Order: sequence, then C-alpha cells, then structure tokens
Amino acid sequence: MLRWHRRLIAARWRQPKPPGRPPIGDELTALIVRLARENRTWGVVRIQGELRRLGHRVAASTIRKILRASGIPPSTRRDDT
Repeated sequence: MLRWHRRLIAARWRQPKPPGRPPIGDELTALIVRLARENRTWGVVRIQGELRRLGHRVAASTIRKILRASGIPPSTRRDDT
C-alpha cells in the first residue's frame, strides 16, 4: 500500500505543467495604447468594450497593465492634461 502511494505521489510531480495564456500581441498592444491616447475620456472598461466589438477578448486587468507599462494614467487623470 505504501509503495503504491509513493508511486502515485511521484507521478504527480513528474507531469509537466500546462502552458498559460498566450501573450498579447504587439499589434493588439499598440491598438490599446492608441485607443487610450486618442480617446482620453475612455476608461479601461470602455476600451475593453470597443476591443470586443472588433473581435478581441482582452481582460480589463490586462488593458490596465498595458496602459500602466506605457505610462498612460487612468482616464480620470488623463482629462486634466
């Protein structure tokens, strides 16, 4: 019984982990940044909605990370500048 359990546990650690989500492409990243720069009043959710209309499914948190990496502030702060 113990030998069976040891083999079961050892087999669990040998299996490779499945790959995660594929990264967002450079073209889609450029589109997100362009939408944010051209439409200063649009927030992350609005950009997400427009991308969905164009056939791209991107999470709001991913859009937020892309905008933060590009140095674009949230929409509430973009209005003033």
